[in-house]
Amino acid sequence: MKINRKHTLFLILLCSSVFLIGACTKESSSTTQKENQTSLTIAVESIANAQSLTIESDKKEVALQLKDTGWESSELSNLDNTSIDTLITNLMSIQGTAVKETKEIEEFFEQPDTTFNWTSKTDSHNLEFVSNEQGDWVKLTDENVYYQISSVTYDIKTFEFVYIQPPIKLAVEDPSEIEINSKDQSVVLNTETSMNAVEASPFISGWFLQGSYQTEFSVEYQKMESFYNTLTNLKGTKVEELVDEEDATMILILKDGKQEERLFIKETEGENKNYYVTINSDQQTYEVPAPLMEQFSFDPLTIVDNFISIMPLSAIQSIEVQQKDQTTTITAKHKLTADNKDETTIQSTFYVAEKELPETTFRKTYQYLASLSYDSVLKEDEKTAATEEDEIKITYIYLNDGKEEKEIIRFMPIVESEYYAVEKNGIFEFKTSKETVQTALNELEKVTN
Repeated sequence: MKINRKHTLFLILLCSSVFLIGACTKESSSTTQKENQTSLTIAVESIANAQSLTIESDKKEVALQLKDTGWESSELSNLDNTSIDTLITNLMSIQGTAVKETKEIEEFFEQPDTTFNWTSKTDSHNLEFVSNEQGDWVKLTDENVYYQISSVTYDIKTFEFVYIQPPIKLAVEDPSEIEINSKDQSVVLNTETSMNAVEASPFISGWFLQGSYQTEFSVEYQKMESFYNTLTNLKGTKVEELVDEEDATMILILKDGKQEERLFIKETEGENKNYYVTINSDQQTYEVPAPLMEQFSFDPLTIVDNFISIMPLSAIQSIEVQQKDQTTTITAKHKLTADNKDETTIQSTFYVAEKELPETTFRKTYQYLASLSYDSVLKEDEKTAATEEDEIKITYIYLNDGKEEKEIIRFMPIVESEYYAVEKNGIFEFKTSKETVQTALNELEKVTN
C-alpha cells in the first residue's frame, strides 16, 4: 500500500512528542507485553535459505522445490514466486511468547491447521500452526517448543494453497478509491481529506472514510493495508458460476481516476463457506477464500483511527480544560534545533500559569487525553438526554502552517447513563465513556496542581 508521505515531518514529531504507545501503529500490545514477546525469527531464520518447502493443510500436501528459475511443484502448477517469497517472509516475522507445554496445548496440535516443513543445505525444521477460540499457536516440532502468537498474517492464519498461486487480474491495479456496497450499508474509502496538515499528521495510511459520518476519520493503517493488499493481490480459483449485479450480496468498486473495476460477490452454497466473485471487466468468476471477503463486512467505526482528538503536542499552543467552576490552562512553547548532523529536533516547554511542568511527566499524562476515543453513535433519545449542566469543555489552540487554529470538544453528561455525549467542532454524533474521560482529567490534575 502506498503511504501518503505529505505529513511525514508532523508524523515524526507526533511520535516523539505525544509518545503514545501504538498511536502511530494502533498496536494493541503494551510495552511490557512487547518486551516479553519472543520473535520466532531466530528459530525459523533458516527458512530464508530453504531449498525445499512442504506444506500440509486440509489433508492435502504440496512439496515445493527451489530451482534456478524459481519454485516448482509436481502437485501444484502455476505457482507465484512473489507470493511464496512473501509467505516465507511472513513466517519469519511471526511474533509470539513461548508457553509451557500443557495437556490442553498438546491437544491443540493433534490436528494442526497447517504444517510447514523446510530443508536448507544445513538443516531442516518443522512448524505447525493452529488457530482456535483460545488464540493462535505455533509448535516448533524439532525443538518441541510452543508459542502463543500475537502477530500473524492472514496467509498463515487462514492458509489456502491458492494463496501461493498468481493473483486475479483486475482492470484497476492500483486503486485510489474503494467503494463497498452491501444490503446494510455503502462505504467509500479514498485518499481525499478536508483535514489540515496538523489534523492529518498522526494518520499514516493516507486513506479516509467518506460519507458514513459527519466526523471525518482516517482509516486505520493495518486495516487499510489488509484491504488494499487483498484487492491488489486477490486470490481465487476459476469457476463457471456467474454472479450478476442483482444476485450479488456485496459489490466492490475500485477506481484509479481513469477507470473502474466492479466485483460482484455472493456466498457459496454448501458446507465450506467461500465466496463467488465475478470480475466485471472480463466476466470471469472465481471462488475466493472466505477470510479475504469477510473483512469487507464491518461497522465503519471499527476500521478507523478512532480518536476524539489526537493533536500533536509539537503544534499545540494551549490546552484549556473547563469543568464546573474550574478552568485549567496549559500553554506551550516550542523551539526547533539542529545538531551537527543537521538532524532537526523540537524542544517543548509546558506551563500552567507561570509554573513550568515536568516535560516527561506531562507528555505521559497527555497520552490519556490523546487516546480518548468514541464508543458508539448517539441514539436520538441520548441526544435529548444530554445536558449542558456539568459539561466538560476542552479547547485546543494550535498552529497550522503558521496560522492559529482552534478545536473545541464538549463532553455533556447523558442523564442516567455511563456516557458523555461528545460535540466536536459543532458535530454532535458520538458518545464516550465517562470513566475514561474522568481518568484522563484526574491524571491531568495530578500534574497541573
